[in-house]
Amino acid sequence: MDGMSDLRALGDVALIVEGSELGIFRWFYGAVVLIIVAVLDSRDRRVPNAVWVITMPGAAALVGLDLQMREADIATWGTALAAFAWVCIHVIGKPTWQDARSGSWPDIVLGSAIGLGAMCTMWGIWTHLPNVIEAPWILIEPLDTTESMRLTRVWLMAFSMVVSIPLIEMLWRLGALRGGADAKALMMCVLILPTWSGVPIIAMPPHLSAPFISLAIWAGILMLSVPIHMIIKNISAGTKSPLGMIWHATRIDLDDFNPERQWLLTNIASGHDGKTGPRHRMRPVSRSREEEWTELAIKDLKNHGENRVWVTHKHPYLVYMCLGWILLLLFGDAVGHVAGWMNQLG
Repeated sequence: MDGMSDLRALGDVALIVEGSELGIFRWFYGAVVLIIVAVLDSRDRRVPNAVWVITMPGAAALVGLDLQMREADIATWGTALAAFAWVCIHVIGKPTWQDARSGSWPDIVLGSAIGLGAMCTMWGIWTHLPNVIEAPWILIEPLDTTESMRLTRVWLMAFSMVVSIPLIEMLWRLGALRGGADAKALMMCVLILPTWSGVPIIAMPPHLSAPFISLAIWAGILMLSVPIHMIIKNISAGTKSPLGMIWHATRIDLDDFNPERQWLLTNIASGHDGKTGPRHRMRPVSRSREEEWTELAIKDLKNHGENRVWVTHKHPYLVYMCLGWILLLLFGDAVGHVAGWMNQLG
């Protein structure tokens, strides 16, 4: 057991020391990107796709330099290309065969990148998966034992980018990430910082999750301050009930409602007693019907003479993500620290 602990400790050192300069450059570039999008999100509650288009070449240059320094094989380069192509679909749109045939060069280039990336990903699975099956510790241990294992670990970095993008997309579709900009920012963080390699974490935890998972967790932890703020704000304004609303929403005049910065929670509906009157939702309606539902709700509220409504604010999640990016450098992974504390207590 002591030998395995020493092996893991040595692995953690190798993970941080290897490519340390590039790792801090990656973190710094991600910090610049997140600061820009956080300011835009805080000011306008939207981030233009042009920001991601401009950001993508920098991320590609960092990944390309990393792969070159590690002497990655062709399958790894193509697998990384697949991840970038997948993100491009969300940024510039899905290519179509009709547009490609008509000479649209973005559709031709992106379609070719998708096809090439998919083939190289399959090639990488065929080439490197046997090594992973033979030595599954390579998924968690950053030690280089042989040339083949070294190349496999580099491929796993690229493959982790590919499998992370659909996971983020699923969280977006399920509503865990409310805005498209939030999902795109997290995808961009995957491209900029796919692994912890070279990141000089100040307070190193015993275990590390994927950087984008750690970032989402840190942002979620920071957002726990919102309910506390809302309760204090509502009680200070004299609103002490209902308890189910004051921790996440506030009551305002209907004329002060701003759909760009708030979600409407009050509408006119029939209750279980058959009476029609104002009803308050715990959560906003889905994105697909938000605009239509809000317009109808406002119309009904005015027709019934309701002047006060409950709203929840559209908090700029990218601001919390930006602060979480700083915590990545300071503490690494929150779950890793908690797991370490639990092991000590056990």
